[in-house]
Amino acid sequence: MAVSRARQSANRRSLAGAIGAGIIAPGGGRAGRYMIASSRHVMAGDWGTGSNGFTTNNDVAKWDGGTATVSSKYQYRRVKVRTSPWGVPLTEARHLFDNSAMSIYGVRPSKFAITIQRAEYRDMSDNLVEVCKFNGAGSYTLQPLIYDFIWHDPLAGALLPDTDYWLDLYDNSPDGSAFPVMLTRYLAGECSTTGNSDLSLTTPNKTQVFTPIGGMFGPSCFLAKGCPAGRAVALLIGTSIADYTTDGVPFINDRGVSGFIQKGLNANSQGARIDVFSAARFSTNMSTVYQDNLGDGQSGVNGPTRSLVTHLKAIFGALGQSKPPFNVVVSEHGRNDVNRGFAAMKIVATAMYNAIRQAWPGIPIAQTTTPPSTNFGGAPSNNTAWTTEADQTADANNGTTGSWADWTAWVLAGGDGLINVSIDSAAPIRNGSKWKEQSFSATFLDAAAQSLDLRTATVRLSAQAPVGATLVFEPGTANTGSSGLDFQRSYNVLTTAANANGGFDTTLRPASRSPSFADFTKSGGPSYQLQYGHAAGATVKLSLTNDGIHPNEMAQGLMAAQVTAAKPAIASLAAAYEAAA
Repeated sequence: MAVSRARQSANRRSLAGAIGAGIIAPGGGRAGRYMIASSRHVMAGDWGTGSNGFTTNNDVAKWDGGTATVSSKYQYRRVKVRTSPWGVPLTEARHLFDNSAMSIYGVRPSKFAITIQRAEYRDMSDNLVEVCKFNGAGSYTLQPLIYDFIWHDPLAGALLPDTDYWLDLYDNSPDGSAFPVMLTRYLAGECSTTGNSDLSLTTPNKTQVFTPIGGMFGPSCFLAKGCPAGRAVALLIGTSIADYTTDGVPFINDRGVSGFIQKGLNANSQGARIDVFSAARFSTNMSTVYQDNLGDGQSGVNGPTRSLVTHLKAIFGALGQSKPPFNVVVSEHGRNDVNRGFAAMKIVATAMYNAIRQAWPGIPIAQTTTPPSTNFGGAPSNNTAWTTEADQTADANNGTTGSWADWTAWVLAGGDGLINVSIDSAAPIRNGSKWKEQSFSATFLDAAAQSLDLRTATVRLSAQAPVGATLVFEPGTANTGSSGLDFQRSYNVLTTAANANGGFDTTLRPASRSPSFADFTKSGGPSYQLQYGHAAGATVKLSLTNDGIHPNEMAQGLMAAQVTAAKPAIASLAAAYEAAA
């Protein structure tokens, strides 16, 4: 950790002095300042929308001027909001609605208008709490091409802390459902529907899920007043290792929090929960944080882009506050910059940190380390799928003497003074430059037939596998392997339970980088079936990754514990930032 006990003590004394001087108020908190008040929301993205707007083609986000493939114009989306556990009512709460999306080249404005027809808060019994207003009106149209956004007017009534609410949103995208999408996964009770008739004039189906990964326009951030003095609140930036894509629905906690950094900071240990607004997005790198117009001139990319910092500064600047609604920035960036080489990595990292501090002077920055990136041999004799270290190989940039290793050492040394808190989140999952080998071993106690339907069936194993781990059946044989990033012969553990006849019944799902892009309970097809039959006595091993780059849920749990251990250092720096005039 980059913050000493002496520094933490000095920060606490500074906080106490600020309270005594009346700069910040104890107990009642920053009553006059909006702060991030829920970890449920993430910045809008451009993934999976109609072809008349944002699309993702081979992971290169772009504009597409073609004909819309989604003809429904009206949408309804119910979103669950868990308010922050501040211990006092949350006042003047408001959501952000943003007509821009985070893409591989930075933030891109939508080409089309979106009309918010109605938005309202309801309690868990579906009773109306309050209808949102937009500049005093009941609706608002977000304009295209200009990075348009709006915070709805502050709620007149207070919301209870640490409480679930529904936000019901009715909107209209007249140009064929081309819009920035809410990328967080559906939680229990959330729903959505679309249609060509005005849904705001009806009672929509509140049990239907139109698409299982979000895929619809929705709120991007939630703020309120009343945050207790000195409490840490975080902005997260990063890649797919830190966003929602490697944390499946069964592993999202009851607060709606997903991702190892979010879970680690929001843990109810090592001090108060730290709420997080996530601007992490898969396939981005450090340049997207600070460099405007990054997409201009790129093949297949049309239209403007601006940096994440530029966009967030505009959004949060509209609140009229001298400080942003967070007091620490946590960065996971690194993986998508390793191939630049370490010298170039330091240049872009320095530019990123400097841009953040220029936008929000004095803001402390925490930086995590980066997991390994390795391959394994494809022949049956070493087709081990990261269950052993001996068969893993890394390219020159990702070996023990490459830019990945240099980056890790640089981060842990404080990044030439640019990093306030260094979090070695990858420590529990790496050994040298390889994914750490696990000692778990089991056998099938019963034969498992080819095409066994994993949605309804379990397999009985001789040992209890950790929930979230990746199981590899018969490693080192032709009965295991991979197909790109979507594994068909490795499986993530959802649940385990002792069987009365011995062993453990184990519920599985096919492993992949994005294990719940499709709702496992609602979809069918060959990928939900065992690809090979396995005889009783066949071996089962365990790995911490499904693709050699992204940590699985078991690995994320280990990484989250490292983040939780860093909370006191982060909280100390956040308090010192608040104490500064």
